[in-house]
Amino acid sequence: MDAKKMKKAAKAYSVMCKSLDEDKWKYVPVKEEYTVMYSEYNDEAGDVTCKYFIDVERELVRFVAVLPVVFTQDQYVDATVACCVLNNSLAFGGFSLHLKSGEICFNMANAIHDGVPGKDFFKTFRLRTSAVIHKYAANFQKLQKGEIKIGDMVD
Repeated sequence: MDAKKMKKAAKAYSVMCKSLDEDKWKYVPVKEEYTVMYSEYNDEAGDVTCKYFIDVERELVRFVAVLPVVFTQDQYVDATVACCVLNNSLAFGGFSLHLKSGEICFNMANAIHDGVPGKDFFKTFRLRTSAVIHKYAANFQKLQKGEIKIGDMVD
């Protein structure tokens, strides 16, 4: 792998971890993969598994959250349409349905081609992703249980 990209990824990972440490976040570092894992608790939905990492090859900061809901195959159409409807209303990031597991994931990425961002960037990135997860996780659970319709997913 490109040594310049590796050096940038290592620096970005260090800044990302410092940002988490300053805000006293509990996380599990996986340094050799430039990754941190943590869980966010949503009062209505439960634990959301989060992976925050540096994609070395693509020079991206990436975030992936797996929501605590699983759709059955006969619910895939509704889940997919719900993802599309929500994605159309989001300014950043997107939801997707994992076809093998039926899980809903939220993904967001930001390029770091021009340099390593500071701690404020990582904090803002993390808080934005957290806000989206907290806003929509419970709605996906309600949709899966048949308690709401797709149109009820968006404010």
